[in-house]
Amino acid sequence: MKKEKQNKTQNKMIITLIMSILTTIIINFISSYSQEIDKIKSLITIQGHNITAEISDTEKTREKGLMWRNQLGKNEGMLFIYNDSATRCFWMKNTFIALDMAFIDSNKVIRTIHTAKTVNDSTTFYSSYVPVKYVLEVNSGWFEEHGISLGDTVLFSHPKRK
Repeated sequence: MKKEKQNKTQNKMIITLIMSILTTIIINFISSYSQEIDKIKSLITIQGHNITAEISDTEKTREKGLMWRNQLGKNEGMLFIYNDSATRCFWMKNTFIALDMAFIDSNKVIRTIHTAKTVNDSTTFYSSYVPVKYVLEVNSGWFEEHGISLGDTVLFSHPKRK
């Protein structure tokens, strides 16, 4: 009788553990699915060259950026949009793609360009040096390949989240 009660208790614990694991898996799946749905993209044009950029305009999306990704399409990128102009610093922590970064002022003019070839580096910081409102990240070498330089104007619209 005592052993039977012990077995029932163990079975309840196992079922509770399995249900907890399944619940966690389902919540993570739904969360990652909803993040994919929430992605907003914008067409960006610089000197006649187009980029499709994912918009990063919330604290959460700016914090994550391109972390944990293993690839970025040839003419794709991420545009970080801030509410105000300020000196910005970026790093490559948990970023596995070598990137170019263009720091863009409120008039949509490129003020600073950095190439970050070292990936997953949390010790090197890339600064705008001057107040900027936008930062565009693309594959390393993209700006040079397309003749993009300081002073170029960046054309895009900022689609609003629903």
